[in-house]
Amino acid sequence: MIERALHYLQAVDFTQIERRQFRDLVMAVRHIGDSDGFRDWMRHYVRPLYPYAAGVVGMGELLFGRIDLKLILGVDCPEEYLRELHTGVGLRQCPTFLRWSRVRRPLLLEPAANKPYCLAADELRRVAQYGLKNIAAHGFLDTERQRGSYFNLLGLPRQFCSRDSVLLELLAPALHLAAERMLTWQSAASA
Repeated sequence: MIERALHYLQAVDFTQIERRQFRDLVMAVRHIGDSDGFRDWMRHYVRPLYPYAAGVVGMGELLFGRIDLKLILGVDCPEEYLRELHTGVGLRQCPTFLRWSRVRRPLLLEPAANKPYCLAADELRRVAQYGLKNIAAHGFLDTERQRGSYFNLLGLPRQFCSRDSVLLELLAPALHLAAERMLTWQSAASA
């Protein structure tokens, strides 16, 4: 995976620093343990490459080609925002997640700019209430293991460009592997 991704990063004209950051990010996955280790990995490896303010990662089983989210983990999210995702409609019924489930391509959401993928009223309320700004959403389906992951990187301080979709496509498998590593470690620790 890393060789193919690095080759692609070179072909798409990413900088040498970005290629090194991505290589370090992938290599650090094997050191992830519990959820705190996953959060630290997100902060120290993902954030320098993709400068988000907060993140949400959901994991679950694949059912009929769709992720049935069972675990939702926040990284530097406002506690009240995470509480909202765990109650009521939650992340699994969030319009952005449902839209991603249909298209399975990166979603780059710029609520202030009224970009094509506008958010539902409740999502717009959360963006304003918690100062989430721009949102990058994507996921990964592991059909071999029948698992999937979905993530929102929130609070991106800049407008999106064409490289954002490419980088999200490359980050999705790494984020999925990191979340899988965390779940495997937690399962072994609780056994």
